[in-house]
Amino acid sequence: MKKGRCVADYDYIYDEESQDEEELTHVPSFTSVPQNFDVMKGDSITLPCLMDQAGHTIIWKSVLEDGSERVYFMGNIPMTTDDRFKLEQTGDKGSSLVISRLQPGESGAYICQVSSNPPVSLRHTVNVRYPPMVKASS
Repeated sequence: MKKGRCVADYDYIYDEESQDEEELTHVPSFTSVPQNFDVMKGDSITLPCLMDQAGHTIIWKSVLEDGSERVYFMGNIPMTTDDRFKLEQTGDKGSSLVISRLQPGESGAYICQVSSNPPVSLRHTVNVRYPPMVKASS
């Protein structure tokens, strides 16, 4: 075992040389594929993020059509108080983001980013459709 210097970085302490080079360079592959979803307003959807190996933290976030960015989960920790967004664990190799009662403003890209070095991500596209509204003229 190599001796390295210990480094303190915020709340983490690690030995710079304690990891094997293979661990530092192996990037997980997705077993899920990017998908396009057309859903109706009010419906629910499940977005999968599965990998070929366990042990990585997944960050679920979105970039909506209006350009706004949101983060929903960092690992198992919710980053939103909106209870329509749930995390569904799918074993030790990933998770799925479950969104209920979708709204038209929630169309956009939903991304699962994996905490590997370098980070990798999978992007799903969600298009929320809604029936046309007809106004009666007087």
